Amino acid sequence: MHESSLLHELGQVSNAQVREVVREFWRGSIVKMACDVMAAEVAGVAELCGPKRFSDLSSW
Repeated sequence: MHESSLLHELGQVSNAQVREVVREFWRGSIVKMACDVMAAEVAGVAELCGPKRFSDLSSW
């Protein structure tokens, strides 16, 4: 059981704790989204430039 869910079950969650959990959730979501976008851009550039420019994508 996560600490936040345990505290919630016990009715001991403060506003500061809720803000921290939400902030961490959004931070993680934004980082994942940025990584997904960068991966899609690399794949798009490789497709546009063709195999001459990106002959070995395993080094990425």
